[in-house]
Amino acid sequence: MNSGGLAIKPADFPPSTVHLMPDLLRWSEESRAGLDTVFEAYRTLVSETLNNALHNCERQDDPFARCLAARLQTVPAADFVRVLLAPDFTYRLLWQCPNRIQELSKFLDKALHVEGVISGREKALCDAWTALGDIKILQSGEILHGVNIPGLPALDLDSPNVMCDVRTGEVHPVVSNGPLQFGPLSHDVRPVVINRMTTAWHEISATSKLVADFVNKFVQVIVLQCDDIRKNFGSGSNRGYVGRVIIKNPHYECASHVKLAEAMVHEAIHALLYRALYTVPWGIDDNRAYVNDTRIVSPWTGAQLRVTSFLQACFVWYGLVHFWSLAQRLDTFEGNDETSSCMAKALKGFTGSPLPDRLFNEDRKIVSDDVINAIETMQSRVKECFK
Repeated sequence: MNSGGLAIKPADFPPSTVHLMPDLLRWSEESRAGLDTVFEAYRTLVSETLNNALHNCERQDDPFARCLAARLQTVPAADFVRVLLAPDFTYRLLWQCPNRIQELSKFLDKALHVEGVISGREKALCDAWTALGDIKILQSGEILHGVNIPGLPALDLDSPNVMCDVRTGEVHPVVSNGPLQFGPLSHDVRPVVINRMTTAWHEISATSKLVADFVNKFVQVIVLQCDDIRKNFGSGSNRGYVGRVIIKNPHYECASHVKLAEAMVHEAIHALLYRALYTVPWGIDDNRAYVNDTRIVSPWTGAQLRVTSFLQACFVWYGLVHFWSLAQRLDTFEGNDETSSCMAKALKGFTGSPLPDRLFNEDRKIVSDDVINAIETMQSRVKECFK
């Protein structure tokens, strides 16, 4: 990340929730309270960080901050939460340097203005996107709504974020000479993609209402993106933009509704883990863990992963094991052979040697014991339940 790092201090972190993950990611109804605990801890962190930032500005007699603080008292709760948890806002709040508070305040003010225009409370002052990138307002007063799939998180098909590189979080500018790597889906393929996404969402919901609620809550926006250079289907998310999921080339033939369902659940689990990490880092030195150059071969995909990515993968694939187990038991994907392949792939990494043994000695020193214990618990449970 090219930011100044987290703008919050480790001393402010509440107790770790990583020990809850082996139970939460089994998707039983008992998981709901624990998932809510992680979500609310993150929302509280964001709210308190914003309050502290604005309070500091007010103490410095910043008139704009005073006006913004007063405005927040009148904003409807739903509008405020949409902006507060928007990945573009939390990135500015939690990652950028404290001296960028003026930019943060202007972003917040503009985002709230857009929500006010959409709800009819304010008159449009300029062309602008919502903080989520799902709706655009024009200065003329016209409101350009994007595609909406009932129950699914907001979809972004056209905002500048469709040109975002998920690995860095940076938006690639449009250049007059040279190929555009990331961009919007062409209009002729959008009906196919939306149909697949709708089918995937219905099948997730039929498999588990809890999982559907989880995806809807932990993912704020799904960006559908065309990548004209790396021509493959995939999905990704970035810890700096918590709750933003990018699905790349969903119009390709291989991007079935089964693969899209897996991508949504997969990235929602990352969003859960990112939120847990914001409150309690996994490493003794979290910054050291993220800049570590060693690579671990993923037993699921064969990819070369950084330590932190490998640790996350252990939790993600554990959650997918239990999701596909539910789907197969209920036959919610109607006997689709792809689900068997997905289940086999998810199980693959747990059947071999102990996962923590893949960590090099130096890596092991920067990972807390509760993370190792959780991974060991997950692996032993999978081996026992899926012999």
